[in-house]
Amino acid sequence: MKLTKAHATNYRNIIDSNEVKIEQSTCLVGKNEAGKSAFLKALEGLRSTDEKFKQYGKIENYPRRHLADYDELHPDGDATVMVTEWELEADDVAAVEKVLGSGALAGKTIEVSKTYEANGTTWALPISEETAFQNLVKMHGLDADEAAAISTAKTTQRAAERATVSQ
Repeated sequence: MKLTKAHATNYRNIIDSNEVKIEQSTCLVGKNEAGKSAFLKALEGLRSTDEKFKQYGKIENYPRRHLADYDELHPDGDATVMVTEWELEADDVAAVEKVLGSGALAGKTIEVSKTYEANGTTWALPISEETAFQNLVKMHGLDADEAAAISTAKTTQRAAERATVSQ
């Protein structure tokens, strides 16, 4: 995978870095205390080489001037710190298709993000649910009764609903 974009928000002195396009050579330029190192630390937090690092830690890293209003500013959960966009290479596409079958990926760009207090990252892949579902049905060799119960379903969610109703 190749990193193509990064966007930091709500981290140390960064409220919103705006999207930074990552190319062959990318240079961060700014005055002292402008957020260059904070941006790189936020990016590192997606997959830190430090085994002790698990979470960004909102008490230590959320912008101090807004910490008292954290719950009000983020009523739906933790604030997002870093959102990145990655371009999949041929080996990456092959790895996904090994699990979901040929044609299951609807694009070659994925998003990886992380929020405060999260131990892991969130990955968003463009998946053709109908193609992936058909591939999974073929891969798992359903018998006639099982296949009939979900024959008109186009997604795994609809298949689960229909399988539950038919039981």
